[in-house]
Amino acid sequence: MKSNKKILIGLSLATSLSACAVTAYQPRPLNPDQTYPSFQDRSVATPGLRDFMAAHGQTLWPVQTWGLKELTLLALYFNPELRVAQAEARVAASQVATAAPQAGYTVSPRAEHHSAGAPSSPWSVGIAVEWPLTRTSKRSAATEQAMQIAQAAELQAGIIGWKIRHEVRAALHARAAGEQFMQSLSEESAARRHMLQLMERRRDLGLLSGHEASAAHLKLLELEQTRSEAQTRILDAAHRLADVTGLPASTVKALALSFAELDEALPLPEQPAREALLNRLDLRRKLMEFAAADAAVKLAVSRQSPDISLSPGYLWDQSDNVWSLAANLLIPSDQSAFITEAVARRELAAQSFLQLQIQITQETETAADLVQTAREQAEIFQRASEQYALKEARLTRQLEAGYADRVEQVEAQIEALTARRSLAQSRARLQQALGSLEDVVQRPLSGFPLTRDEILNSPLARQ
Repeated sequence: MKSNKKILIGLSLATSLSACAVTAYQPRPLNPDQTYPSFQDRSVATPGLRDFMAAHGQTLWPVQTWGLKELTLLALYFNPELRVAQAEARVAASQVATAAPQAGYTVSPRAEHHSAGAPSSPWSVGIAVEWPLTRTSKRSAATEQAMQIAQAAELQAGIIGWKIRHEVRAALHARAAGEQFMQSLSEESAARRHMLQLMERRRDLGLLSGHEASAAHLKLLELEQTRSEAQTRILDAAHRLADVTGLPASTVKALALSFAELDEALPLPEQPAREALLNRLDLRRKLMEFAAADAAVKLAVSRQSPDISLSPGYLWDQSDNVWSLAANLLIPSDQSAFITEAVARRELAAQSFLQLQIQITQETETAADLVQTAREQAEIFQRASEQYALKEARLTRQLEAGYADRVEQVEAQIEALTARRSLAQSRARLQQALGSLEDVVQRPLSGFPLTRDEILNSPLARQ
């Protein structure tokens, strides 16, 4: 009898322990006093960055000048928002394995004591096992729903990656436009100082009214105010670049930037709306969300079926081996309300997809029109700048020949500088419009291709 009890107890424990693998707890400390200094220590010399950039075609190291491509890779490596999106994608992927109902079982040791005398022993010992049988339709529907949600989370990481690329381009463009504007203002400021000196000299000689000299002085002061505002915009662009790259502002300010890619002639898509509908990751994510909602309908429908569990058992009773087998049938409650809700959510997902599709088409058409308008305006300012440059050259020759005075020549110089600044601003608006079109279509018009897999399979994504 004692032997049989030990065997049954050992069998019960072994069955229970074998049902699951034991994983040891692994601590993951998070200390704010350590995370902040680690952020301050980030730099372009961080271990791992070189390998990451080399894997994406950046073979020259160290990087001498940081253009659109290099800064985009830098941001993909460090940006904290992308790290969060990657972590969320990994969480969603891990939930696929746990989405379906688990086919675990319950082990129940049994012991009975008989008050009446027995020929052998008053004790009866045994074991019972309850084994649920989950329908395949439920498991497949739950797994399908979790897989679609996981793919949508991956696409969200890709969306964040594209957003980073767009913000890098916008910040770099703002920095380039700001520096060019600042240079133009400095040149015009020097010319206006020269003009003010000439006018004050003529005023002192009685050849010019004091009002004209005062107006020139006020114009110079306005120009200095504009320079101060331009300097603030350059500083703001530097901080925007630091935000998107995930690096300290002091580190980003020390980088030697290149704006060459922003001056390239960008080929426009022939059918921007069609390309947008094919490329947009948020539209693909909406499709995944609809598929997940459809799987939820399948799951709600499958829950109308009853659940079944088998309960085999064994009992050693008064020297008698007693075997048993039972089946339990769990009749579900009315699932019509849950099915109605799931169908409504699926319809909501469908309408959300259609809404985004229409919105993308409208945004693409608007962005393409803005690019066309900006190009036409840039051409107008180009012709005007050429005319004022010719006028400046003509008056310079006349001054050298003695047919024009210095004031006329400086006035023509200021007009030419103003026209060049207006041309530069029109080209900046064109680049901004191109960046908006690029963002709507989600296909780089310059630089390098950026795909979801490049983001998700980066070394950073596996950290």
